[in-house]
Amino acid sequence: MLASKYKQIEGVIATVPSSVVFQGLGPQGKSSWSYHSESIPFVPFPEYDYSKIVNSQYVEVYKLALKQTEAVEKATIKVENINGPILLLAGKEDTMWPSAQMCDMIIKRLDGYNFPHWYKLFSYENAGHSLNEEYLMGGTFEGNKQARLDSGPRIYNFLDMVSSQK
Repeated sequence: MLASKYKQIEGVIATVPSSVVFQGLGPQGKSSWSYHSESIPFVPFPEYDYSKIVNSQYVEVYKLALKQTEAVEKATIKVENINGPILLLAGKEDTMWPSAQMCDMIIKRLDGYNFPHWYKLFSYENAGHSLNEEYLMGGTFEGNKQARLDSGPRIYNFLDMVSSQK
């Protein structure tokens, strides 16, 4: 979100990102982001039996929220405005929210706007929201470990790429 607003940010590493602004967690029903003290349009949470949520497994709520087409359109993060390359990392078994689906939405938007900078998605099998085996939020121990081991060097390579462009 910040990189889409501030041109001085010249590269983005987005680990299990969202493609839209969502309602903030909690009973207020407000946006999770503001800009110049103004609430940014957001996708509200749908009607749902929240007593079913255990261990921060909100993924079904977020999947339902993403079906609100009009709200999603208004709350989509304008990733095409980012002033530099983008590295996306997602867990295909994320139980917090559907990060792999939202990364696909980001890629589709970048493709649609002929984004001029380098961008790449690495979506990990058997990995969850943390992409780390120390704190599982979906996926398996081994899948999250593999995601951590693979993504670490990719992050360092990305940082090298961005710093060499200066």
